[in-house]
Amino acid sequence: IAMNANPIGLIILGVIALTAVVGGLILAFGDFRTPVERSIDSMKSLTAEAYNFKKTASDFDSVTSSFEDIDNKVIKTKEDMDALSETTDKAKELLNNLNTSDNRNSDLLQAIFGTNDKDIISTLIDNATPEQLEKYSKIAAEQSRKKALESNEKILGEAVSNRDVLKTSEGLALTKNAVTQIGYSSIKDIGAQAKMTDEQISNLSTT
Repeated sequence: IAMNANPIGLIILGVIALTAVVGGLILAFGDFRTPVERSIDSMKSLTAEAYNFKKTASDFDSVTSSFEDIDNKVIKTKEDMDALSETTDKAKELLNNLNTSDNRNSDLLQAIFGTNDKDIISTLIDNATPEQLEKYSKIAAEQSRKKALESNEKILGEAVSNRDVLKTSEGLALTKNAVTQIGYSSIKDIGAQAKMTDEQISNLSTT
């Protein structure tokens, strides 16, 4: 009977069985990753989070810039009014995307709208004037940059709390990227803050 079975089906069953075994081992013995592996996984997640916040900030910066360009025109042509309509729609789209995403944006929404109630926010967005949308977009860009910075600082915190991370090429690369994104003028200043050794500071400085 086994010889007549669908090979693809057997492979799928094998993967399911392996997943179940791994899941059972984790339940029975806990997370079997090393501390370094756990730190690196956390750093990867934070790197992706920082990237997304940075992109969000860039998107809202673009919308804000468009609003300001139109605001600065004393006489507005039909093309300007069409651009205003497009910018308004884009701002609403970006704000609605924030509102419909997961709960990680809860404090971001609170900073922008003064509430994190999704129904209230949806109503505020729908009824917002271009002036209000410009204000929301400016706050969203500013707060998103702040969140990106916080994520990168957490990455550095992982490297500080588990120095062995810096002995791996992946951990070192993630830490260097965070250092670059944070934008400190001197890596030695960061090393001093983190009470790193001269060797660890040298590793961070290596390109």
